[in-house]
Amino acid sequence: MSLAAIAGLGGCVGIGIVIIGLLLGVFLDSQLHTDSLFSIICIVISVPASLVIMANVIVRTVKLIEKRQYGTD
Repeated sequence: MSLAAIAGLGGCVGIGIVIIGLLLGVFLDSQLHTDSLFSIICIVISVPASLVIMANVIVRTVKLIEKRQYGTD
């Protein structure tokens, strides 16, 4: 897999985290008989978490690309 594809994977990871948060919230709502309380909480928590993880993946990939291309650390 090329490094550009790995960098693009950051966006897919972010979407996946938000979907997992939504599914977890729906599951908790159904188990605890609440009206979308946990769905909203899980989505609100998963959005910033996905942004941090996406940024981390992209920064690490860019550093790896620079290291391979320019030989810098």
